Amino acid sequence: MITIRSLSKQFPAEPKPVTALEEVNMDIQDGQFTCIVGASGCGKSTLLKIVGGLEKPSTGFVKVNEKTNPKPDKSRGMMFQSYTLYPWLTVRQNIEFGLKIQNVPQAEREKVSEMLIDQIKLRGFEHLYPSSLSGGMQQRVAIARMLANDPEILLMDEPFGALDAQTRTLMQSLLIDLWEKNHKTVLFVTHDIDEAIILGDVVYVMSSHPGKVKKRIEIPLERPRYHDSFLEPEYREIKQEITELLYDENQKSLRAPVLN
Repeated sequence: MITIRSLSKQFPAEPKPVTALEEVNMDIQDGQFTCIVGASGCGKSTLLKIVGGLEKPSTGFVKVNEKTNPKPDKSRGMMFQSYTLYPWLTVRQNIEFGLKIQNVPQAEREKVSEMLIDQIKLRGFEHLYPSSLSGGMQQRVAIARMLANDPEILLMDEPFGALDAQTRTLMQSLLIDLWEKNHKTVLFVTHDIDEAIILGDVVYVMSSHPGKVKKRIEIPLERPRYHDSFLEPEYREIKQEITELLYDENQKSLRAPVLN
């Protein structure tokens, strides 16, 4: 579904351009949950924006459903760390917003929002505004709003990064449950190694600046996975491997010269 080949991205800067990504190659299959981990500044978010059509590659290409470097469209839903809900709209209205601007009939919008309100476990909260919700509840609404448009691909950039540890664990379990129902293709950026292993079919470990694929790791653990997976020896082996790869890259990042 997503093919990335020889992709590089440079940003203008003085005295010379900054290379954020260099010669990135990935293959993401239909229905695959793919996680990307890497040191800060390795270009993970930039890569996600390129796949979403929000940035253009400097060289190389992204192919999504046979379209090369496609512009943003409803086939790709994006979600960021910030909640980005409309504060003047209720939970239900936020979920239905994308459908409304597409002129989907009200009865159909309500059917979709009713289903998603149950799936994200916010029944009884549908008439509240975002200011009345906790951070975890707001992120549930943001997930539902993304799913309401029924995108083929979900692009998620550190969506749980601002949440406390307990809420983050609950959100991971919710996302696992939702993915088990629809098996959407997911590209998920995270700094959290445990999160990547719990969620992903495949984990790409990125090198430090500039970002390259250091290793592709398949996660063979049986699904559905929840946090009791931490106890499995195979889980600990995978975590140790990723931890060592990232430690090496973080050390390189610390030794790198500071850009003026």
